[in-house]
Amino acid sequence: MSEGRSAQDIDPRFDPRFQRGYVPSPESEAASVATPPQNVVRSPQAPTAPASGRIPPVPPVAVRSAEPAEHAHVAMPPTTSEIRSADAAAPDASVDPAVFAEPDLDGVDEAEERRTRWRWLWIALGAGVGCVLLGVGLFWSYASDPGGYMGRPGTGYDATLAQFAMSLAPGLVQAGVIGVVVALASMAIFGRRRDSGR
Repeated sequence: MSEGRSAQDIDPRFDPRFQRGYVPSPESEAASVATPPQNVVRSPQAPTAPASGRIPPVPPVAVRSAEPAEHAHVAMPPTTSEIRSADAAAPDASVDPAVFAEPDLDGVDEAEERRTRWRWLWIALGAGVGCVLLGVGLFWSYASDPGGYMGRPGTGYDATLAQFAMSLAPGLVQAGVIGVVVALASMAIFGRRRDSGR
């Protein structure tokens, strides 16, 4: 499709060097390098192009030779055999070997850990039951208020407070029931583990 593009297909609004189908001529290439576009503002310190219109060649860059790792001028970490021989040759007497000993795991009181776990499970169970009771209480206090049905003030509930209580009650009941179920299931799992561990 673009094989047969000619010079007439090049858009004059844009630089032709960056358009498909452009074939550079030696005169246009030298002219485009020597003369900058009109809309470019140059500072007075900017270097100007050479008078010949050619860019001077770039000096060659020295390429680093690939040296083997043992000849490179980079500090290499010691090998494991060097470390072992250095450790065996000069043991450090200033270091206390007890500092690097493994911690004594027999000192951990498993009974205390179990008591802590059961304490948190009972707290979670109590919080779940409390959420259920609070949610049911909020719902019941709004449902038993005669002012909610008759449109007149009853026991002093404000309409905004009543709406807030009715919005909060189902969420509290749901969260409490989920908490109770999770706490009871965890108690059953840990109780079975404790019984099987005896």
